[in-house]
Amino acid sequence: MSGGKIYSIFLCTLFAIILLIYCIPTVLPIVGRDKYYEEKTVIDKNISYIVIHDSNECPLSDGAWFSVKSAKYDILIKENASICQECIDEDEARKLLMIHNFNLHNLMLRYSLHYTEEEIQELMSKYNCNATLNNAYHLE
Repeated sequence: MSGGKIYSIFLCTLFAIILLIYCIPTVLPIVGRDKYYEEKTVIDKNISYIVIHDSNECPLSDGAWFSVKSAKYDILIKENASICQECIDEDEARKLLMIHNFNLHNLMLRYSLHYTEEEIQELMSKYNCNATLNNAYHLE
């Protein structure tokens, strides 16, 4: 084999290994202590909802296989999402809601520097700005 072929095989193998290492947290159902994942349930093409889970052993979840895990401190809860009451206790849910509201406020401030009021409303409409988040947890 020529040097060019060996070099290209080496680069392709290296790229595959890096890609595998980068994607392994998404593929495996391992959820860290400071992570959460979203499970989307589709009822039909117009109706779907998202549930935020904290543990891959939640009895209400199919598991965290092939799910993107996100840092809890970066949480921005989508409009049709709710927090799982089985794997996330009330205190943790309240903390997530406070962090979500803080992140919404920061995001809105950043948007206000570059967009008009109508564009900001359109961009913010994908996030849940309601404190109840379709469940029993409320900010007090």
